[in-house]
Amino acid sequence: MRPPSPLSLAWRKFGSGKAVEDIVTLFTQRRPEISGFLEIFGNPRS
Repeated sequence: MRPPSPLSLAWRKFGSGKAVEDIVTLFTQRRPEISGFLEIFGNPRS
């Protein structure tokens, strides 16, 4: 069996892959690269 790629979105047995970890880091650190996304989706409407 071929080993899972470290860039996979998720691994069935090992949890998230590198791509998901990088995306989560962008959001948890509120990086400028995702500021446009956060402006649209990040603020709940009252």
